[in-house]
Amino acid sequence: MKQVCNRSLEVSGGRASGNHGDTRRTTAPWRLWLACCMVAGIAAGAVGAQPSPQPQPRPDSAAGGGGAGWRINRFGDATEAKLGPGREQREALLVGRDQASPQAHVMHPLALRPGHRYRLRVQLAGDAGGQLQLMVRRTGAPYDVVVQEDVTLDDAGRSVELQWVAYDEPGEFDLRVVPRSPRVRVRVGTPQLEDQGRAPLGGPAVAPFDTRLLGLHLNKFGQYRTVPALGAGLVRIWDMRTNWNHLAPTPEAWKERAGEAWTRLDGLVDVVRRQTPGTALLMTLGQPPAWASASPQATCPYGTGTCGAPISLDAWRDYVETLARRYKGRITHWELWNEADYKRFFVPTVSLVDLAKVASEVLKSVDPANRLISPGFTSSGIVWLDRFLAQGGGRYVDAIGFHWYAPGAPETLAPRIKNVRALMQRYRVENLPLWNTEGAPLCSSPGKSVCHVKGLEAGEVEALPMRFILTMWLEGVSAVGYYTVEGIGGRTVMLFDPDSRAPTQAGTGYAMLGRWLREARVESIEAWGEAGHAVRVRGPEGPAVIVWSEQRDEALRVPSGWAVGRKQTPWSEPEPLATDGTLVVGRVPLRLLPAAR
Repeated sequence: MKQVCNRSLEVSGGRASGNHGDTRRTTAPWRLWLACCMVAGIAAGAVGAQPSPQPQPRPDSAAGGGGAGWRINRFGDATEAKLGPGREQREALLVGRDQASPQAHVMHPLALRPGHRYRLRVQLAGDAGGQLQLMVRRTGAPYDVVVQEDVTLDDAGRSVELQWVAYDEPGEFDLRVVPRSPRVRVRVGTPQLEDQGRAPLGGPAVAPFDTRLLGLHLNKFGQYRTVPALGAGLVRIWDMRTNWNHLAPTPEAWKERAGEAWTRLDGLVDVVRRQTPGTALLMTLGQPPAWASASPQATCPYGTGTCGAPISLDAWRDYVETLARRYKGRITHWELWNEADYKRFFVPTVSLVDLAKVASEVLKSVDPANRLISPGFTSSGIVWLDRFLAQGGGRYVDAIGFHWYAPGAPETLAPRIKNVRALMQRYRVENLPLWNTEGAPLCSSPGKSVCHVKGLEAGEVEALPMRFILTMWLEGVSAVGYYTVEGIGGRTVMLFDPDSRAPTQAGTGYAMLGRWLREARVESIEAWGEAGHAVRVRGPEGPAVIVWSEQRDEALRVPSGWAVGRKQTPWSEPEPLATDGTLVVGRVPLRLLPAAR
C-alpha cells in the first residue's frame, strides 16, 4: 500500500485522422490527484514520479535572450552564466554546481503536434571535453524528459540528432542544453525540426497475445483468497504487506524466517499455484527494514528507512537468496525495485546496476529459470532507464519494467512506450521484453465507489481496461500487472468485486478480450475515420477483426476484404452485421467475425 502523495496528470481525447495527416482533436484537460499513502485496508496506485522542486528560473537579461529562439534559464545564483547575441549561432557560458545539479540551461521552445514523430538536428561546439546533455523536456511541471543524449564537446563542433514521438497530451516542450561539467562554453546553432507525421498505433512486430498481458494485483487477497477468473497469466506480489520490511521487522525475525508476513506470502503462492498452475508470479524486491537500510532515518511510504538502498550488498544478497531458495520453482519472476526513480521509494546510495548484478547472479545460481525484471520505473522515468542502461544494467536483466497508467484514452500512452523502445534500441537491448508491471486506466474522481472518467459514459468506462490491454499489446509490451483488480478505492477501473467475489462488467470484458485474442497473431493494424482502430488477427478459432474508436459513435463501412459478417460486444453473443456493411463503432471494442455457416 502506497503513501499519499499528490501527483497530477493532464488528459486529452481524440486522435489524428486515419491518413495520419491533419488532426481533428477534442482536448479535455483535467487534473487527477492520485492518493498513494499507506492507510489500513486501502491501497493506492502510483502514476508517475513526483517531480523534484524546481527553482524558479530568472529571465534572461542578455540581448536577444527571449522570444522564440534560444534563451537562458538561471537556477539560483548563476550570474556568471550568459547567452550572447547571434542569429545562426549563439555562444553561451553555462555553469553547474556539480554533475547532477546545473545552475543554468539554454532552452529553445518547440512547437510540437501531439502524437507526431520528430527528428531534430542542432549544431554544438565549444570547450573541448565539455560535458552536456541535449534533451527535449516538458517546460512546466512535472518537467519530465522525453528524450536525451549525452554530448562531449569539441571546438570543431558536430551535429547532434534526437528522435522521439511527442506525447499525445497537453503541455509545452522545449529543447535544452544542460551542462554536466561545472563550467562549459558552448556555441549552439538553430535547431532544425522535422515533423515526420503522426505515429500510428502499434509497433513494427507484435508478438502473439500472451495471457501475461492480463496480469493482476490481488491486493485484498486476504478477503477473498482466490484468483479471480479473469484469464490472468501473471500475478504481481506488491502492496500485500510482504515487502522486505514486513518479512524482517527485526534481525531476529529475519533469522527465524517466520511470522505473519511469511504466512501471508506462503498462502498467496500456494493458492495461485494450486488454482491457476500456469500463472507466473512476479515478486517485487526491495523496501528494506530500517535495520538493513543504508538510510535508516529516511521518511518513506512503507515506514522509516524502507526507501533506502540495502545497507550492504551482502545484506541484499542474503535477502534475495533467502526468497529465491524458499520459493524455488514457484516464484520465477523478480522485479528489482518498485519505482526507483521516485525519491520516496528509493534513496540511491547504492547503484541500481550493482543491485541488479548481485540479484541476477543469486537468482540464476538458485534456479536458471528465474527471470529478473529491471526496476519498474514510473512513466516519467526514462532518464533513469537511460542511466541504468548506460551503466550496463541491461546485461543483468531479462526484461525492462515500467509503470504506465492511462488518464483518459489509453491510446495516448503509445508515444511514451515508443520512446522507451527507441531508447532500448539505442542501447542494443531491443530484444529484451518490455513489461508494464503496474498500471491501469485511472478514474477522474478517486475514492468514490463507482469509477467515473470525465467525458465517458458508464459502458465506455467499463471498456477502458480492454483498450488499455490492446494498446499495451500492439505497442509490443509483453506483460501487464493491472493495479489493482479491486480498483484501489475507486482510483482505477475495478475488475473484481471483493465483497461479492465476482467479476464486474469491466472484468467480464477484460476476460472476454483474453478469450478473443487467445494465442492470436496480428495480421494488420489500420487506422480509419477520425479516431478509429482496426486490428486484424488470426487465432486458433480463425480470423477476426477488433475495431473501436476513441470517439463516440463513429460510422464505419466494413471493407469487403475483411470477409466478416457478424459482430460481438464484450458482453453479448455474436449477431449478424447490417446487410449494407455499415456499422456504428464507439469506445467499446467489437469483434467482427466471418459470417456463420
